[in-house]
Amino acid sequence: MVWDWHLFIFTGMIGIYLSVNAPTWISVVSFATLVVGVLVALKGYVGILFNRLAYFRHNAAKNKAKYKHIK
Repeated sequence: MVWDWHLFIFTGMIGIYLSVNAPTWISVVSFATLVVGVLVALKGYVGILFNRLAYFRHNAAKNKAKYKHIK
């Protein structure tokens, strides 16, 4: 199941904005929602970064073996 994690960030931001005159627990829930969204988004971006690094390292090893005759 695909979740739209950016909606967690957006909902948290809107909740914090609207909870200025609301009870404190609404602010806490909104902040927790915002933190969850940011952490999941950060995990996704770190995964993309590591995937690209692994791809480049893999290709570097293949190219080194392929062009070992060139000095």
